[in-house]
Amino acid sequence: MDDGEYEVIPDRARILGSHLVDLFHKLGLREDITADDVNEVVWTFIERVVFLWKKNFPNEYYDWISGLEDELKYERPVKKAVEGGGFTPISYPMRFWNLMRTFFPKLKLTDKKFIKEFIRRIPEFKNTNYKL
Repeated sequence: MDDGEYEVIPDRARILGSHLVDLFHKLGLREDITADDVNEVVWTFIERVVFLWKKNFPNEYYDWISGLEDELKYERPVKKAVEGGGFTPISYPMRFWNLMRTFFPKLKLTDKKFIKEFIRRIPEFKNTNYKL
């Protein structure tokens, strides 16, 4: 084994991970959930992940919100964004994205229907000034 340095998982992150795994199983969720399978139980889990992320990583949350505010000040018109390679009306913080990919590897987080409902439920993830 390499004697190089490696990152130790902080206790807080390990405890949160255990809590989310327990909740995932208690709610009877499956890893093969797709955008078409998302129901109130899945939304309960997603909302809990967001709540725990905001509560336990407040600096990361505030930095992310600050970045969104800056982006929205200089947002391009939708037509120019599409011409430039795409338009995404939502922004997922990296830690949240990774958690969702871990628990729901088949869930397409870029699905239009999923994004619209996600933003309706958790509006601070909206990354556009335009109405959806």
